[in-house]
Amino acid sequence: MQFKYPEDQNKELGFNDVFIYQNYSNIASRKECSVNNWILKDVTIPIISANMNAVSWKRMCETLSRYWGLWILPQDMNFKTKLNIVHHIFNSSIEYDTPLTVKQNETVGFALDLINKKNHWCVVLINDEGTEALWYYTESDLRKQDRFVQFEIIKPRTTNKSSFIFESWEDWIIFKSLDNTTVLKGFKELYEYLLTEGEDNAFIYEWTIFKGIIYKKDIIRRTFFNDESLFNFQNTLSKESTLLKRKLNIGIAIWINQCFEEVEIEHIKEYYKAWVRIFILDTAHGYQEKMIQAIKKIRNLPFWKELSIIAGNVCTEEGTKALLEAWADGVKVGIGPWAMCTTRMMTAVWRPQFSAVYACSKVANKMWWFVIADGGIKFTRDFCLALAAWAKFVMLWTMLSWTKESVGEVKYDENWKLYKENYGMASAKAVLGRNKNQSLYDISLRNVFNEGISTSRIYLREWMWTVWEVCEKLISGLKSSMTYVWAKNIEEYQGKVIIWVQTQSWYNEGTPHGNIVK
Repeated sequence: MQFKYPEDQNKELGFNDVFIYQNYSNIASRKECSVNNWILKDVTIPIISANMNAVSWKRMCETLSRYWGLWILPQDMNFKTKLNIVHHIFNSSIEYDTPLTVKQNETVGFALDLINKKNHWCVVLINDEGTEALWYYTESDLRKQDRFVQFEIIKPRTTNKSSFIFESWEDWIIFKSLDNTTVLKGFKELYEYLLTEGEDNAFIYEWTIFKGIIYKKDIIRRTFFNDESLFNFQNTLSKESTLLKRKLNIGIAIWINQCFEEVEIEHIKEYYKAWVRIFILDTAHGYQEKMIQAIKKIRNLPFWKELSIIAGNVCTEEGTKALLEAWADGVKVGIGPWAMCTTRMMTAVWRPQFSAVYACSKVANKMWWFVIADGGIKFTRDFCLALAAWAKFVMLWTMLSWTKESVGEVKYDENWKLYKENYGMASAKAVLGRNKNQSLYDISLRNVFNEGISTSRIYLREWMWTVWEVCEKLISGLKSSMTYVWAKNIEEYQGKVIIWVQTQSWYNEGTPHGNIVK
């Protein structure tokens, strides 16, 4: 990346202050552009979900991992809960999503409470043993029933399992066992079946063991988010295929104070045994002696060479260099750019995020390590600019907090609009949660120093209700930006981007200004 005018690189700039200059290009299609990033194992798109209480649980972790991104479990979560989620994730299928299931003795009301937790738009009725899928119900089906009715008295629309597969094709497909046939081959055969409009049920699969749920966009996901030759079905069917061996990835966040407790060191060893290889050492002020000692503490473990240690947060060149010299693999960059954070207003300590990422990345590149741009991403353009400033990954918080897969419950406001609640990790709500076992005096004292918003309504945005839709917008926007720059991969993109500084009126001119509802 370079500035059009060299003197601009000494200015402190936010994402709204800059834009990317158009370059000559001979790229015929966005399909030629690769966003793969193999720095972290099994993470091929530059998206990491922030380790925040209001967003992170196993639903989000599963989903983002299947899209080749990375999810970090927050540091406030207790050890047993984290370990249970880790075991669940690593035992989850890379092929199938975990469905929302109900049994015959459960009520319609219970199912309606579940249905907004994932993007399937349905629940699956299973038998008491959990081995067979009996039928599926969409939200519109359930709204027609009394909330207190049990499923055992609701008559399925049909018992023909073959028609079940094809009737549900428009949105998703439920499979049981595919034997040695992969999902991609199944999709290929189903597409051929639908195109020929044949009446032969040659492609019906045996319903012996209930495995999971797959919806139509999965075939797009498997090619859109990863640039390997996924349409090479023979290779995909091979037992040696890396895709079939891949596990859903996950990271664990740890407070730096915990690194000096022997019990937490034992917990890290247990996470390692459960195949966790990515750890984030987290604190708001990462450029401090205790952080440096915490990194060294983890590096003293016998298996340290197998771990990826990410430390943060910092916003200066000096802070980045200090953490990398302590043998962190990556550094989280960002002080104050988050939507729920009040650090910049409480302390006057912060830095415009574009300049922070650019400055810290220059140091990291020279030391052959990497930077994660943490915070400040409101639109796809911000995502592109963070990567243009040489960040290797972008960490999302608010953009994922409004999705169905985030932690919070979907609620309705006074105008019946859908929203979820979000809050900062340094807010009074978060401080109370992590210190609930301490004395009332200590809790009250800690609350004096809170630096975050305790509750905020984050409204679900149309066409961005799910993790899939958020990631789709970001990656498609990035690939489009790469065509304007004439770059076929991230490395070329970061090398060719030319940055111009703009005024506020320029920024306003670049925003959509048709029929805008405020």
